[in-house]
Amino acid sequence: MLRDLRHKLVELWVAFYLDPPSVIDQERVRDQQNEVERSWDVDRDRLIGIISESKQLPPGGEPPLMLLSALDEALKRLQGAEDTAWKEPSSRHKVHEMAWHLFPRPIPLGRTKHLEQPSHLRNWLRNHLIVPGFFPPCHPLPGADRTGIEFRFVPLGGNEGVTSALKELCSGQEPLRVWLGSFADGVDPCWPERGRHRCTAKDLRDPGRRRLEIVLTLEAARQAGAQVVILPELAVTPELRDETIIPWLYENGEESGFLLVVAGSFHERGEGQLPEAWSFNRTTLLSGDGREILVHDKLIPFGRDTGGRQWSAPGEESGAEAATPVAGGTGMDGKGGEVGVPPECDERRCECDELITSGRTVTLWMTPIGVISLAICRDFCEGEGWVRSLWETVSPDWLLVPSMSFQGGIKAHLAQAKHLHNNCNTRTLLANQWPIQPYPGTGEAEHGFVYPGPKGEPTSQPVEDSSKGRLKYLKLPGP
Repeated sequence: MLRDLRHKLVELWVAFYLDPPSVIDQERVRDQQNEVERSWDVDRDRLIGIISESKQLPPGGEPPLMLLSALDEALKRLQGAEDTAWKEPSSRHKVHEMAWHLFPRPIPLGRTKHLEQPSHLRNWLRNHLIVPGFFPPCHPLPGADRTGIEFRFVPLGGNEGVTSALKELCSGQEPLRVWLGSFADGVDPCWPERGRHRCTAKDLRDPGRRRLEIVLTLEAARQAGAQVVILPELAVTPELRDETIIPWLYENGEESGFLLVVAGSFHERGEGQLPEAWSFNRTTLLSGDGREILVHDKLIPFGRDTGGRQWSAPGEESGAEAATPVAGGTGMDGKGGEVGVPPECDERRCECDELITSGRTVTLWMTPIGVISLAICRDFCEGEGWVRSLWETVSPDWLLVPSMSFQGGIKAHLAQAKHLHNNCNTRTLLANQWPIQPYPGTGEAEHGFVYPGPKGEPTSQPVEDSSKGRLKYLKLPGP
């Protein structure tokens, strides 16, 4: 019986997902035809009562969005704590010849304004998450053997120790303390080629110095009382992660107070990859004692071949990942001059297309503080097209983002963070590494930011500052 109600919920949602204007128009027609002056919320509450008591759908004729919202709330009431199987990601439904996943959210999405903002996801589906088995991007992913992005799920109750700690955290009223690590040690990725080439970073220029900086950063985060630590993109090699960060967490995890650590990212080969295959740009989410929770491989490499933008010189307003177009994929600005790079910067320039195998999976972790997911730089900051649609579809409560961007890329990240919070109630934690050191010192956000801050605004100004990172506060989501 509940299976039928769940399937109807998926059918209603898929219709809205595939053609929002048509479904919204049906809701408006209902309002025009309703001769009795009644509140929309009163009618919705009546439907919730009918479904909750009878465990059946009403006879018919109800507006689709009202029925969707009522089913969403009624199923939450019917599920009950004893329905443990429902907490597993096993509810699959086939609609329009596609597979769709359905399961309850650990916490509901934000407050609703049903009729004022009809196209916002959280207004209609607050208590459940429905996503397609595969999400199709608008163009093939470089190095991938298929174009669809698969969603995977870590159910509520996985990683018991961390889950219990997050549940305890959720019961309090204090904001989350987040440490955004960034490295001003002058250690850049070692690219095998410079200029107009496709590149994979083989190592850091001085791994020994970065190893010391990582330990000092973790110590600084512990002294600051951080609960979540995020390190930036292309800043931590697999060897530094496995031989420095994980052992440090294993030895100090209980005393550190860390709950989650994003161990930066770097180019690394995947298990079982063919020798001729390109590396992944991979980040790992660890528990406070060093156990692996999530792994994410970057979906969109930086560069020109993927519809992206070329990196230019620091200090240029347009000199950013995802900021300055490149004409014809030639590395030129279309006027015979090289983009944004004065002659004196030529030896320090960072112009290459990232040569990686694109990831094909987005993993969602159900936790007591909401749905957590990982993204790397351009996976997050692309403002239009399928990237934004992907995150709107998933509506994670938390996005943890290692990044390497110039100023224009940071602005794109901030704009995306604001959009996803307004539309999906998503909280963004982003640590940024400046691509060519030293940091210019033109703004605090060049090291990263959290969005929103405790009072709802973006927080880029540090609560506590050091040369090893920034401590910031982020309010926990509520119903």
